Amino acid sequence: MTLGTPAPDDIFTDGQRWGDVDAWNRAALDLHERGGIHRIERDGFTPFWAVIDHASVMEIERQPALFTNEPEVVLTSDAEIEARDFDLKTLVHVDDPLHGQLRRLTADWFKPSSVRRLDDRLAELSNDALSKLRSMGGSCDFAVDIALPFPLQVILRILGLPESDYPRMLTLTQELFGSEDADLRRDVGDDAVDLNAVVADIMKLLGEVKR
Repeated sequence: MTLGTPAPDDIFTDGQRWGDVDAWNRAALDLHERGGIHRIERDGFTPFWAVIDHASVMEIERQPALFTNEPEVVLTSDAEIEARDFDLKTLVHVDDPLHGQLRRLTADWFKPSSVRRLDDRLAELSNDALSKLRSMGGSCDFAVDIALPFPLQVILRILGLPESDYPRMLTLTQELFGSEDADLRRDVGDDAVDLNAVVADIMKLLGEVKR
């Protein structure tokens, strides 16, 4: 079988392209040379606009009333949207006035005085990460071994989850955000991905913490 040269705009819809980051970067640069805004039409996806030059991105960012977060803030396949029977309403998924209301709920948690209360725990996590690096014999997968768990541990500390729940939440977040990755997603057969069950398990865990 002979594979042709992938179309540059496949970098947005074909997750396999991330297997070769250098090739992905070359394709992105090639697309950028042909313009900063492109309409992408691919089977399985609702047509969308790819905005890849800085000036256009900044212009869009200054017009939140025109360029909204809703209804979909993340590029998602039509099949995944159709299979989902819930609406995510996190901070990044919604627009004002709900966006402002959600921000105010947790704004105090991230004030300098509140963040300073985490200093000891952050220092402990940093030292743990360094000790782990030293024990790995000079070679590791930094993204998986260090960069992935560290921010999640910080977030879960803010939420008040016990350390015993960290592995469970790590699995759930990978299943949620890695639904197109065969190594991470939760399958229910016939290539279907059960995101509804993942979200239900996350809400169950957070409900346990609240109680």
